[in-house]
Amino acid sequence: AIALWDRGAGRLLLVRDPLGIKPLYWWLDRNGGGLVFASELKCFLPLLGNRVRVERAALAAYLHLGYIPRGDSPLEGDRKLLPGRILGFSGGGEPTIRRYWTLEEHVARVQAMDRREAVRRVGELLDDAVRIRLRSNVPVGTFLSGGLDSSTVTALAARHAPRISSFGIAFEDHFFDETPYARAVAAHVGSDHREIPVAAGELLEHLDRLAWHLDEPNWDPAVLPSYIICREARRSVKVALSGIGGDELFGGYHRHLDPPPLNTAACWVRAVMPGPLRRVVAAVFGGGGRGPLSRWSRLGHDNNVIGLAYWVDQADTSLLREVAPWAAESFDVLEWIETVIREARRRDWVNSRLYYDSTTYLPDQILAVTDRMSMAVSLEVRVPLLDRRLVEFMSGLPGELKVRPGEGKLILKQAARHLLPAQVLKRRKLGFGAPVRRWILARPIRDVIRDLPRGRLAQSGIIVGEALEQVLGSPELMVHHSAFLWSLMMLELWYRWYVGRRKWRELCMQKYAIS
Repeated sequence: AIALWDRGAGRLLLVRDPLGIKPLYWWLDRNGGGLVFASELKCFLPLLGNRVRVERAALAAYLHLGYIPRGDSPLEGDRKLLPGRILGFSGGGEPTIRRYWTLEEHVARVQAMDRREAVRRVGELLDDAVRIRLRSNVPVGTFLSGGLDSSTVTALAARHAPRISSFGIAFEDHFFDETPYARAVAAHVGSDHREIPVAAGELLEHLDRLAWHLDEPNWDPAVLPSYIICREARRSVKVALSGIGGDELFGGYHRHLDPPPLNTAACWVRAVMPGPLRRVVAAVFGGGGRGPLSRWSRLGHDNNVIGLAYWVDQADTSLLREVAPWAAESFDVLEWIETVIREARRRDWVNSRLYYDSTTYLPDQILAVTDRMSMAVSLEVRVPLLDRRLVEFMSGLPGELKVRPGEGKLILKQAARHLLPAQVLKRRKLGFGAPVRRWILARPIRDVIRDLPRGRLAQSGIIVGEALEQVLGSPELMVHHSAFLWSLMMLELWYRWYVGRRKWRELCMQKYAIS
């Protein structure tokens, strides 16, 4: 992000990078205080003082998506500048915001190309993207999980910087542990690999502190291993290259391989009935998405939206209606998805889903977590897979070149086939995940969750604490609803820090004591 002051014109310009790698918040003080901006939301707390209020619409989105999307902020009045935007402010009146780069423009430019040429071009762009991000006058390393994305980045980095340091997390006794693959890659490319063994107890003790660093409630349990790997890498290097962005660019999530459903009569009706007619029927018979006829409202959305919602909606719908009925009613996941993928201008279903993830999930959850955890320990993380040239090139390729039934990242696998061991190219995807179902019953997570009915969210009326009592009384139900409970816990921890009874100036000063 960039802030420029034009002294001659008396004008402030704020610029955020094209893909949202770095955050940028702004707040307009309508009481004559001008425009305030920062890279951390907590910086606004002393200015807001007793005026701190939560933005319920943003929290409703969080309870469905696991993050707060796009320009919204959890605090009333604060905003995020969207990626690829420039904000101008001259004092007095409203700021102006314009776009200087959009992904949708490049998604719309369909490129006719065979896979062999696409692989060749991607190989060239990848190598150069890594090469230029190794430029530094301080030590540089890589994150190496053993997955395809981080392995490719590490292999290319080792070409240009032999014996480069690589860092990986080793989960104790869990299927998320990928150390055998990371070791194989390190041995193959010659990196100086360092494994960081992590036990659940060590991770969970950091959770309250990390809720402060996150700025916003964020569901992603990977916040814990992300913090640990950044902290340990910072002991040896000041810059680390990450494989973030590979899934959104090349098609690596299950939802990129799962075609729009055609397994029910309703799906077939959506497939054959023209969109305008479907929307009329949905409006007439759908009851506004509520009541006994609410299923008719789904007819207005095409099968791609319905299919993507299955993967995107994190909410435990029946429990959410009891625990936070206002959130269940005020955020419509289908409408939200429809709004986003409509921007992709009728591209194939694969590219429309990649566009959705690249403009919401990637900047607002994945990159947000990485930025906050790395900055918490003063580590700079660079993301070569989000090189703008590479993103623009891949966005224009048809989905059939990127994925096929049951297999994603076809282009990246072929581009990396001469760089990596065969076992890494052929392995199934795990992702940088965490064993939430196990953690949910471990202290101190269990204690925080069991206190939710009497916590700050319940006291403020954001949740109905009594509605959780039955679930919290049964370990089996807690495990069954583990994702939703984790989401509520992260919201509770965030709320304690940002909207609790602490004095805001004292709270901000404490940042330096807990970082």
